[in-house]
Amino acid sequence: MKYSKQATSDYARAINKEECLESVDKLIKRDGYIGQDLGFAGDEVVLNMDCVEHRIASKEKRKTVKSMDSSFITDNGEVVFMEYRFNYENLKNLDRKELLDKVTGSTIALYSPENLHGTYYFVFNSNLKQQAISRLNRMNPKIPQNYAAIDMSDVMALFF
Repeated sequence: MKYSKQATSDYARAINKEECLESVDKLIKRDGYIGQDLGFAGDEVVLNMDCVEHRIASKEKRKTVKSMDSSFITDNGEVVFMEYRFNYENLKNLDRKELLDKVTGSTIALYSPENLHGTYYFVFNSNLKQQAISRLNRMNPKIPQNYAAIDMSDVMALFF
C-alpha cells in the first residue's frame, strides 16, 4: 500500500476541498522538519487537514476543532492521517486527549470515511522517535494501540 496522488486529488475533489491540497514537502517544512532531503519529486500532494477543518468551521460558523496535519489516500483506497511533531524538544507535553481529539476531529471533517487506515501516525524527529514510542506506551489511561510514533524515514518506507 503506497501513497496515490491521483486518489488523493480525486478525494479532495469529491469532498470539495481541492484548495486544501498542498505539497507534502512544503507542509512538513512549515511544520518544522529540518532533516535530510527525503527525495520527494515535488508533486506529492496531501490534504492539509487544518485547511479542511478551517473551511468547514467557517462555513458552519463555529470555532475550529483539533485536526491531524494531513491526510492522503493510498493506492488501495485507504485514508491515512498524519500529525507532524517536529518542534518537540522533549515529550512531556504530549497529551493523550489532544491526540485523541485530533483523530476524532479529522475523521468528522472527512465525513467519517469507512476506509480509514487502521493506524494513525504521529511523526517525530528521528532523535525523539524511541522516546515518543515509549511515551505513547506509558500513557494512562492507555492510548489506543493504533496510534503510532514514527519518523520521516518510516513515512518514506511505508508510503512513498
